[in-house]
Amino acid sequence: TAKEAGTYKVEMGDTNCLATGEIKIEFTPEIVLKNSTLVQCDDNGDGIAVFDLTKAEPIIKNNNTTLGSMFFYENILDAQNNQNPILTPNNYTNKSNDQIVIAKVADIYGCVNYAQLTLTISNQTIAPPAPSTVCDVDGSSDGIYQFDLMTIATSGHFSSIGSSIVVDFYLNATDASLERNKLPTLFRNTIPYQQTIYARIINGSDCYAITPIELVVQTFDPPNFQEENTFLCNGSS
Repeated sequence: TAKEAGTYKVEMGDTNCLATGEIKIEFTPEIVLKNSTLVQCDDNGDGIAVFDLTKAEPIIKNNNTTLGSMFFYENILDAQNNQNPILTPNNYTNKSNDQIVIAKVADIYGCVNYAQLTLTISNQTIAPPAPSTVCDVDGSSDGIYQFDLMTIATSGHFSSIGSSIVVDFYLNATDASLERNKLPTLFRNTIPYQQTIYARIINGSDCYAITPIELVVQTFDPPNFQEENTFLCNGSS
């Protein structure tokens, strides 16, 4: 058992023939990891949501880019025995609120360390804002028109929550939970006349709430209201 770094020498043989060898022992510093928390929104109030565990990697690693890949386990025994890893850490459904999973990472020498990642459900709720309505004035009257989502995001309905609030928009609640397929700022509805999209409200790096947004396209196409040519004689009314 080597207790100090340095060069160790071994000799073996007898008085007539002696063989020697040396080995240099160095100690790598212990990996410094940081326990972390992910806060996810619950779209139906059951305390269960889908988490992307990989989002916590930079925080857990203390931004140490020399460390290897990170693996996640549901308990410390599995982590220590390299068994039953979480196979899809970017799409993990928690078992309960404030569930703790174990993050495991190794350095370039194969030394490992562990950290706790707490999965917390946000209990914040935001009432949906009033429907956002536009007029279909592009000449087609097909119920499809462009919405400026930035106007919704910066409205008083959301800005009153706090100065660090960021609002992103998604086609459905699942995409909003996983932060995938974010909608562009200028969005043309894909369902004519009325469509529900979802706003993900982010407070810092955590999800604050997810709320539905109603988009309404108004059309005006009265009967017998088309182009018409008529003749008028000079002097007549």
